[in-house]
Amino acid sequence: GHQIAAVSERPQTTWQQMKGIYSDPEHGQIIFVDTPGIHSAESAMNLAMLSGALEASIDADIVLVILDANVVKRWDLVILEQLGADERVVIVGNKIDLLEAIPASPLFDKIPDLKERPLCWTSAKDGTGVDGLLSEVFARLPEGPPLYDLEDLTDRPTRFIVAEFVRQSIFEYLQQEIPYSTFVEVEEYHEDKRPVYIGANIFVERESQKQILIGRKGQQIRQIGTRARRLIEELIGQRVYLDLWVKVLPKWTRKEAHLRRAGLLAGDKKLERAEGLVQEFRRNAVSDEPGHE
Repeated sequence: GHQIAAVSERPQTTWQQMKGIYSDPEHGQIIFVDTPGIHSAESAMNLAMLSGALEASIDADIVLVILDANVVKRWDLVILEQLGADERVVIVGNKIDLLEAIPASPLFDKIPDLKERPLCWTSAKDGTGVDGLLSEVFARLPEGPPLYDLEDLTDRPTRFIVAEFVRQSIFEYLQQEIPYSTFVEVEEYHEDKRPVYIGANIFVERESQKQILIGRKGQQIRQIGTRARRLIEELIGQRVYLDLWVKVLPKWTRKEAHLRRAGLLAGDKKLERAEGLVQEFRRNAVSDEPGHE
């Protein structure tokens, strides 16, 4: 019932792992690990993103492969081919609100053994099928004590969610490559002030991107700030003063130190390790089927 991550209509809006905590007093607790989508990774930033998704799929008790019930993409087939007969996998056919009827889904044509696999149909937009998906997950999870307090929504601090909401607003207002070349860093967060004061930096790679993000007479950055502020206020239930600054950090998407600062390389993780994991995935994804690379 709460939004804690950036969402948009554009692919790869999710860029690093984030846990969403669902607690039910009767059934237990589910830790959903949201990851970047599986995609073709070329840049250092995309390698780091993809490796995060692959690591999550290795460590999880259950792997939910969420597919668009209306269209089958090449990477969907690659993922299912890779996971094979893994008993942890549950396929989720989403966006059924756009289907006339579930049997009309192209997933049945492209995935021959679909009916034999664990499968749930959902609409994230209107909530159809979500209860059934939760029941399926609870039935498959191993028993154990809860890992988080029942009131927790995520493992991430509020500052991270604030940065996510600013990123979402950038995705909503700007096109082409600019949203993918930005990261947000919350520098100040003063809960003791009224309204709550939040100061954040938006980093881009080039001066030209900075000018576009700010817009003529600052109009674009004001729109982004207004949208983000409303999302933050809905989350924390208080009025917010959001102060945004746009700064240039040259080639940040290609440098390990900057990727670490942005949170894409956490702990002792190295870019070299991320590259190795992605290369192994690519080797295993090779197929003679048409449409595969």
